[in-house]
Amino acid sequence: MGSVNRSKCKLHPFNDPDIVAEMVRNLPIKEFGKHLKINRLWYNCCKAKLWKQHEKAEKIYDRAVEKKEKAGDAFGRSFEGKGIGNHELEWKVYHKACKEITEARKKQIMNKKMTAQTSTQAQVISKFGEQKKAFSIDKHKQLIVTAKSMSDLNQAKRYLYGYFILYFNPHGVFMWQSEIKNLEHIPDKNISKLIHPITKVFYTQSEQGLPQKVEFNINKWFMIEYSTVCVATCDPQKSLIFKLDG
Repeated sequence: MGSVNRSKCKLHPFNDPDIVAEMVRNLPIKEFGKHLKINRLWYNCCKAKLWKQHEKAEKIYDRAVEKKEKAGDAFGRSFEGKGIGNHELEWKVYHKACKEITEARKKQIMNKKMTAQTSTQAQVISKFGEQKKAFSIDKHKQLIVTAKSMSDLNQAKRYLYGYFILYFNPHGVFMWQSEIKNLEHIPDKNISKLIHPITKVFYTQSEQGLPQKVEFNINKWFMIEYSTVCVATCDPQKSLIFKLDG
């Protein structure tokens, strides 16, 4: 079994400026289940490291705030003649402390973003390929038809990405076949036979108080919008290559 390619991610995937997690594994398709398990373990490891970074960033920020407060007090006392008396020096110390707070705050925000990104990606990858029952077109259609709001459609979305994942070489999708625990290649021209282009219409109230029509097409959502979350690339002549984009 191939091992996780850590060289590209420099210990964890979030050193990438675009905060993109990339996992590459040369595995036969029949071992895809093990592949998913290893990826989840790797994500958990990354998440643990990010949490430590988050805690460290919080401590640095707290220390910077404390330092700024002390510098501010010292700067104030310098005018009262109760201690230091060097206005210029105290102002520099205070100004430096303010800069440290700004930098610490930036690190705080970045760590929170990366932690949230990890959670989202780990959730996405844990769904695909874990379904015990075969995909049901009727069940999926029912989840869409019975939805009473846009938030209700989340069930239909989750059901869909539990069985399908896009890939671009060549264009099409992988479909998880739970009965044989394997993947099936579905070319572009046949996707609509499984993921029906059902359009659901909702009416919401606009700011002017008038009803506003909102349309949602599950096929369009999966093929266009969802493709930016989870993308697989496969060369049929080679072993499976799996890639997750944030």
